[in-house]
Amino acid sequence: MGYIEHTMNFKKTFVLLIVAGILLQFANFMNINKAEAAYTLLKIISRAEWGADESWRVWNGNRTIPNIKKVDSEYVEKFSDELQVVRRINTNPAGQTLTWPIEYAKKITKFVIHHTDSKANLDNPKQKIREIYSYHALTRGWGDIGYNYIIDREGNIYEGRAGGESVIGAHAGTANTGSIGIAILGSYDNDEIPEKALLSLAALIREKSILYGIDPVGYSTFRGKNTPNILGHRDVAATTCPGKFIYSKLDVIRKLAAQKIDTVFETTFFKRQKDKGYDYDNLSDTYYVNIDPSKTRDLQIRLKNTGKVTWPVGTTLVVTDPKSFNDKIEFTSTALSFAAGAGDTATFTISMTSKNKPGVVMFEMAPFINNKVKLEKYIKIPVNIAPPVYTYAIVTAVLPQGIAQSGTKLNGTLELKNTGNVPWVNYGDNPVTLETASRTKSIGALLNAKVNPGEIGKFTFEVTTPNISGDYVETVVPVVKGIQGIQGEEISFTIPTYNRLFDHKVFGMSAPNSADAGGAASVWVKFKNVGGATWTKSGLNQIQVTESPSMFKMKSWTMEESKAAPGEVATIKFELIAPQTKGISSFRFKLKAGDAVLTRMPVSVRVRVYGNQVADDIKDDKGGNIRILLSKFNSEPVITANGNFNLVSAQKTLANFHENDEVTIKYVSGVYEISSKTASGILSKLTSTNPVRAESLNGAIFEIKNYENRPDWNTKLNDNLFRGTLEIAYYNGKLRLINELSLEDYIKGIGEVSNGDPSEKIKTIMILARTYAKFYIDVAKKFEGAPYNLDDNPNVSQKYLGYGFEKRSSNTVRAAVETQGIVVTYADKLVKTPYFSSSDGRTRSAKEIWGWTDTPYLQSVSDPYCKNSAQFGHGVGLSGCGATGMAVAGKTAEEIIKYFYQGVELKKMY
Repeated sequence: MGYIEHTMNFKKTFVLLIVAGILLQFANFMNINKAEAAYTLLKIISRAEWGADESWRVWNGNRTIPNIKKVDSEYVEKFSDELQVVRRINTNPAGQTLTWPIEYAKKITKFVIHHTDSKANLDNPKQKIREIYSYHALTRGWGDIGYNYIIDREGNIYEGRAGGESVIGAHAGTANTGSIGIAILGSYDNDEIPEKALLSLAALIREKSILYGIDPVGYSTFRGKNTPNILGHRDVAATTCPGKFIYSKLDVIRKLAAQKIDTVFETTFFKRQKDKGYDYDNLSDTYYVNIDPSKTRDLQIRLKNTGKVTWPVGTTLVVTDPKSFNDKIEFTSTALSFAAGAGDTATFTISMTSKNKPGVVMFEMAPFINNKVKLEKYIKIPVNIAPPVYTYAIVTAVLPQGIAQSGTKLNGTLELKNTGNVPWVNYGDNPVTLETASRTKSIGALLNAKVNPGEIGKFTFEVTTPNISGDYVETVVPVVKGIQGIQGEEISFTIPTYNRLFDHKVFGMSAPNSADAGGAASVWVKFKNVGGATWTKSGLNQIQVTESPSMFKMKSWTMEESKAAPGEVATIKFELIAPQTKGISSFRFKLKAGDAVLTRMPVSVRVRVYGNQVADDIKDDKGGNIRILLSKFNSEPVITANGNFNLVSAQKTLANFHENDEVTIKYVSGVYEISSKTASGILSKLTSTNPVRAESLNGAIFEIKNYENRPDWNTKLNDNLFRGTLEIAYYNGKLRLINELSLEDYIKGIGEVSNGDPSEKIKTIMILARTYAKFYIDVAKKFEGAPYNLDDNPNVSQKYLGYGFEKRSSNTVRAAVETQGIVVTYADKLVKTPYFSSSDGRTRSAKEIWGWTDTPYLQSVSDPYCKNSAQFGHGVGLSGCGATGMAVAGKTAEEIIKYFYQGVELKKMY
C-alpha cells in the first residue's frame, strides 16, 4: 500500500500500533520523553529523501522578508496556556541563524487537515513538495514548509516542517500552536480523495493520537470553543480548504483513526469462545465504504476459519444494533451455502441500500454460527452515506428570443444532464420542476418520469412578459420541490419588452462634467430603446433633439449609432457653450423618434462651470475618478456611513441621510426599491427606474453592512468600507455594486502588496497599479460596454479592498502619496504594466506567454533573486519576489521598474 513499513497486512499494522501504545505507557511509567520512546511504525519519507535544501532555512538578508501576522496581546493572554512554547532553537547545527526558529508546543490537542489545492506535478510528488517548500520558504519568506506532514495520492507520507515531534508549523494561522497540520497533495473541491491517501491519513492520525493521548472521535476545548479533535482547515480559518470531498470524509477519518483491534485486547468472553475452537481471520481488503444516496452496494466480507469448529450451512454475519441507523441505510446479509471447515474461507455478501440522509454509520459485524453462537470478535467498517448532490449540465437550451409586448406568453425547452448523485423524478413529494430565480412560482416541468445520474432529462416551460417596458430578464432554475435548487450553469435570457411602440429609459450620462465660464463643454446621454420600434440616425423614426430652456447654448448634437433597435442603446453627444455664471447648471433637452415623443419631460445634464480665474488655478491632483465593480458582492446592499450622504438617481437627489442611517436597495421588475431607516428608527420607502448612487458628503466613509469580505488571517476584520460613491445598477442580468472614487484614493485601497514589504517595493507596486488603472480609464476598455472600469478581483483586474485596507496599511498609503500621479510610459504613451508573484530565475516576454507583438518593453529578463524559486503567476513584467530582493539590496522604485520593463520612463501626470 506504500505507506506501511515492513508489511502489507493492515491488521498486523494495527497490532503494531497497539504495541507502540504499550511502549508509550511504559515510557510514561519510567518518566522517559514520549518523543524519544515513540516506536514509529509508519514509513515517513524524510526531508533528505524528498530533496529539501536545508540552506533555504538559513537567514539571508537578500531574500523576501516574511510577512508575519501578529496576534494581539489580548488573544495571547486569553489563550496563554494553549500557546505555551517549551523550547526554541534559533540556529542550525552549524550555528547559522534560522529564518524561522524551531519552536515546540507544550501540548498537542488537534489535527488540522488540508489539501494543497495543487493540480500540476501530482505524478511527481517529491517535485511538487519541493515547489511548495520553495513557495513557503523563499517566496513567502517563512524559511520552511508550513505543514507538519504531506501525503501524496498513493498514500506515501512525507516529513514537512523540520524539528520532529511537537514542532509548531504554519498552516492554520492562530491555530498553529497545539495542532498538527497534515496536507493531502491535490485539489479536492471537485475530486474524491484517493483511498490510499485517506487510509494513510487515518493511520498517521492514529499513530500520533496514541503518542499525544488524543481521542480521534472526541472533542476538546481549543481557542475557547469545544471542537472535534480532527478538524478541517475551514473550521479554524475563512477558507474552503481542505476541499469539500475531504471535508465530507472527516467523520470517516475520525472513525478509522479511532479503531482498535479486538484480537490484541481480546474480551474475556471471546477467549472462552476461542478455547472452544472458534476463531477467524478477516481477509477482506475493505476498510471503509462510501455510498451515494438512494444507491445499493454489495460489500463482500471474506473470513478464514482459523478455529477447529466447522461453520455449518446457514452461518451468517450479524450486525450490531441495526435499528440505530435504519433511518440512513437498509441491508441484507447472505448465509453460507456450504460448510466452512478449519482453514476454509467463507464469503458473506452484505447488500446495502442507502437513503437520502447523509452521515457515517459504523457497521460492526460478527459471524453467527448454528443460530446459537455469535462470536465476540467484530469486523468494524465505517460506511459513509454521501450527502445528496443536485447538479446539472446544460445539453441543449431553446430559450425565448426577440422582442415582445407586455403580457406575451413565451415558451422554451431544456435538456439537462443529471450530474449529481440522486435520481430526478416528476412524481411524489419531491418532484423536479422549473422555477424562476425568485423561487415564487413553478414555470415548467420534467417530462421524464425518472432521470438517473448520468442521464438526460427534458423540460418545457412557459413565462409571461411583465407589464412594464424594458429588458425582461429571467433566470430558469431547476428545483427539487421541498428540498433545494439544482446547481449548474445559469440558464437565463433577456427579452426587450414594451408597453408602447416608442419608449425609452435614460441608460447613462457623462459625469462629472465641467467647463470654464463661456467656454466649450462636451456631454453625452445614453438612451435605451424600451419600445417596439427601431430608432434611426436618418430615415424612418429618425432621432430628433429639441433644446429646452437652460443657461447653455447647444452648438451641435449627433447620434453616434446608425440605429437603435428595441433593447439597444443610442448615444447622443452634445457640444455646448457654457454660461458666464459659475456654479452647477443644467443643460436640458427633449427627444423624439420621427413624430413620436420619447421624453415627455426634459432630460437634464449637470455641468460645473468655473469662473475664469478659478479655472486657471484648478489642478486635478487625484487623477480623475475610477469605477470599480465589487465583484464578490452578490446581494441587495444595506448601506450606512459614518457621516452625511445623499441618495441620487438620474442626477436628482432623492433623499439626504445622516450618520448611521441605513439604506437598503432592491431591484424588482425594472424598479429600484429603496428602504431606509434612520438612526432614530424612522422608516421610509422610495423608488426609481434609474440606477441609484449613494454619494458621500465631506469625506464620509460608507459601510456595506451585509458584505462579508474577511481576510483569512484575521476574520475579525471585514473589508466592507469604501470612500467616494456607491452606485447600485442592474447590469447584464444582475444587481451590481460599483464603487466610484478618485484614482488616488483607489490606489490607497489596493491590496497587491503587504504593508510590511520594503518601502521601495511598495512604491513600485503603487506606480504599476496606478498605471494599470489609468490605462483602462484613458486608453482601453477592460470590460467593453460595462458601467465600470475595473473590478476588485486580482485574477481579472487588481486586488482592491477599499478603506479598511487603507486604515491598517500606513506604509502603503505613504507610498501612494509619495508617488502620486506617477505612471509608466513607453515612447511617451501610457502602457499596460502586468506583474506577478515569483519567477523561476527569469521573467517571460509578453510575446512568449500571450503572443503580444506590440509591447517591446515586456521582454524576458534575468531574475537572480528568485533563481531558487518556483514560478507563481503568468511570468510577464515585474516579479514580486525579484522586486523584494532589489528593494532590500537598495534599489529605488524607478530602478526596479526600468529593470523589469525595458526602455520605459516614469512620468508625473498630475
